[in-house]
Amino acid sequence: MKKRRIFFSIIIFLFTLVSIRAKALTIDTNVIGQVELDLKYADLKFENANIAIYKVGSVDENGHVTYLDDFNYQDTGGSVEGGEDLDNGPNDDLQEETVSKTFEELKASEIDELARKMYDTIQTNNIEPIDSGVTNKQGFLIFKNLNVGLYLVKAESVVDDNYEYISAPQLLLLPTFDEINDSYVYEFAAMLKVEAKEITTGDETGGNDKGNNDEGIPNTFDAIILYLSIFVVAVVGIGVVVYYIKKSKRKDDEK
Repeated sequence: MKKRRIFFSIIIFLFTLVSIRAKALTIDTNVIGQVELDLKYADLKFENANIAIYKVGSVDENGHVTYLDDFNYQDTGGSVEGGEDLDNGPNDDLQEETVSKTFEELKASEIDELARKMYDTIQTNNIEPIDSGVTNKQGFLIFKNLNVGLYLVKAESVVDDNYEYISAPQLLLLPTFDEINDSYVYEFAAMLKVEAKEITTGDETGGNDKGNNDEGIPNTFDAIILYLSIFVVAVVGIGVVVYYIKKSKRKDDEK
């Protein structure tokens, strides 16, 4: 009898653990979350940079994403309004594969491409963000009061010295899954991807440089002038030296 009680106690304990884990792995769609965005490049932090956030999909309690109508390319055959092709480039096969998948099945590269196309749709249809703001001195910006869903964030480019810092549109899923604690997180931080592009002027990209011809070959005209000047100075110098030598020799002869 005692063994049976221990056995049933273990069964109840294990069932409780399974129930707790199942509850932890279920998304509470009523929770309000927030996202803290970090915009920087190496040690360079961007202050007063504008960032906009758009909601592009909903998420159910099982984590399945449903795109909002404007971004449901499965219903449009991979096109956005106006007949624009989803790929807009040479890799049609990849895009057809991307369109046929659910969001959960997409690879990282496909998610990046989907984010780009969603932002194209936003610009084409003049879709307004649900919120926007500017970063603080540390390059941080927090969006609060966000419902569970799929969001797209886009930071404006920042120009500093001779570089333009560009942040591509990025998709964020709220909540995100914490694999360490094996649970969903409704408040989290995300670092935006930034790449630096050097700004070149017309003179640096084939303009009329004074020292270079159109093919980028050094112009020898200035060098010729320089050599002629040196030659003239040398001749004059030699003439002066010869003059004083002869003058000195005449004085010696007179003595």
